[in-house]
Amino acid sequence: MKKITLALSAVCLLFTLNHSANALVSSPSTLNPGTNVAKLAEQAPVHWVSVAQIENS
Repeated sequence: MKKITLALSAVCLLFTLNHSANALVSSPSTLNPGTNVAKLAEQAPVHWVSVAQIENS
């Protein structure tokens, strides 16, 4: 039984490795209005908040 299972799994593995995967041709998802790739690539500085600032607020 173990040999049959091993042989079957080897055949399945070889069968799946012989086929190429095709990517679906589709357009990328749209961005929100007013947003472009350049704006998304920009990095804004981080505003660090201390514990004292949180306690005082």
